Amino acid sequence: MFFMPVVASLMSFLHGCIAYSCDQQCADEPVFTPSRLVVKFGDSASARCSVCQHCHSETHGLETSLGVRTINGTTAFWRVDTMTEWDTSAMCYYNVKESGCQCFSILPVTVYQPPHSVSISSVNHTGPMREDHQYTLQCTVQDVAPVENLAVTFYKGQTALGSQRSNSYTKQKTPVTEIFTLNITPSKADDGVQYWCEAKLELGPEGPQPPPVVVSQNITATVLYKPRPQGPSHLDPVTITEGSPLHLNCSAGGNPSPSYTWMLPLASPPLSGGSVFTIKHIKPADAGQYTCSVSNTVGTVTMKFTVAVQGLETTSTTTTRQPTTVGNSSTRNRLTHRFILYPNCADKPVFRPSRLVVQFGYPVSARCSACRHACHRGPTELEVSAGVTRRDGSMMLWKVHSLTEWDTSAKCYYTDDDGNQCCSTLPVTVYQPPDNVQIRLLADPQQMFEDHLYTLHCEVQDVAPVENLIVTFYKGQEVVSQQWSTYKEKTPVTEIFTFDFRARLEDDGAHFRCEAKLELGPEGPQPPPVVMSQNITTTVKIMEYITASSTTIHSFSVCFMLLLFALV
Repeated sequence: MFFMPVVASLMSFLHGCIAYSCDQQCADEPVFTPSRLVVKFGDSASARCSVCQHCHSETHGLETSLGVRTINGTTAFWRVDTMTEWDTSAMCYYNVKESGCQCFSILPVTVYQPPHSVSISSVNHTGPMREDHQYTLQCTVQDVAPVENLAVTFYKGQTALGSQRSNSYTKQKTPVTEIFTLNITPSKADDGVQYWCEAKLELGPEGPQPPPVVVSQNITATVLYKPRPQGPSHLDPVTITEGSPLHLNCSAGGNPSPSYTWMLPLASPPLSGGSVFTIKHIKPADAGQYTCSVSNTVGTVTMKFTVAVQGLETTSTTTTRQPTTVGNSSTRNRLTHRFILYPNCADKPVFRPSRLVVQFGYPVSARCSACRHACHRGPTELEVSAGVTRRDGSMMLWKVHSLTEWDTSAKCYYTDDDGNQCCSTLPVTVYQPPDNVQIRLLADPQQMFEDHLYTLHCEVQDVAPVENLIVTFYKGQEVVSQQWSTYKEKTPVTEIFTFDFRARLEDDGAHFRCEAKLELGPEGPQPPPVVMSQNITTTVKIMEYITASSTTIHSFSVCFMLLLFALV
């Protein structure tokens, strides 16, 4: 009978103790100076705590996991000669006599270590880069803490390309090594520029000023780009007097340095030479179209010059003949004579098929009906860069046993009774399905957290032409993104496509993959060539948080101990 009133009294006391939490009773909280401590690992540190100003406390103190503590009245001192713990703090407290609860303050301590080293590299690539191709720069920061305070910036020369924070979703205190990536698409202007990155620990006003910064080495970019004409892109026709010297200039810049091949009128064999083609004394038979092909390992550009020759009987008598230069010269002569190519004729040559789509290295054939009415007395011709041709009246046949040129076409033309040439061009698309398709997640797929942002990379290797490429990201059987390339490169390239998504709980156990498809139109293979990546299986977790107030938990612990003491 006596035990029940005691229990009831103690339960009432416990209820009152919890109700009077430290949050309500601790208006006069202990005060640390400084209020936050930032110290380099291995250095010394110190702080002091003013326990209280007006409290009546029999018990007060300072709790730490290392170092020396000194109490002088209501002031506590803490000193560490060598900071050797990454996760540490100090707690200053006093007991409230009336309730037995504790009032306390915690001094947050940030222990840091600048990066041991910072290095920059290019992912899965060495040597020169190609213009308009995408590459990934990688900045590796080694042994830095705490990683949540780390900011990494990529630079091109002195221009900042972007800053990134750590994508580690845990509050890691000890030193870690982390990798940051940035996609770049170099242009001709980037040839010779230097890429580098820097890692900075931003530790706030209590940290060292200026913040610790470690810089990587430089990467000097060599950018390969196809030839670019150094003169105007559009060339006007030119008329020149018989017997005058002619200079055709198709100078172009490129990396590597380009070579020049000239295709002359009247189906003459191609000539390899320099950027300027010269005829010392031009004749009427030299009139027609001159094609200059400028090539390097990246690509080919062509410049076409249309030349007409006026006979001496049609010009005024002169004793001095000035050379005519076409290309980079500011002088332009408008063509008024015959021997002109007319691409828009009423009776144009007709190719069958009208467009060719062929896989690199495979055979191909086409035929051209030069004309039906207007060219029965004029010559017809079929110009090709590879293979063999055969004539059957006004019908011409073209056949290639193995097509090994990425940028090719066929031109069919005839010369009518007035000496004008009428032509049609057969467009040829040479394709190569992707050699390989890989997908990867820029994080650990087994350590993903709900509502965090992640990036998938889909790398399509050695595909051509890239402008016909479509990449689709899948989650299971669901299409989550579809993307197209923006490049016009005809030779095989490797391109990386990205997809950002925010993880959800229903993504736990999901399979992500990507596919690359070449959409080549009705003339291409049916169905279109498709290459699929492997699957990535994701594990998504819930981030766990401590929701209970530390002061309430501490107060409850004190009250529970008093209850046990009373019962004993």
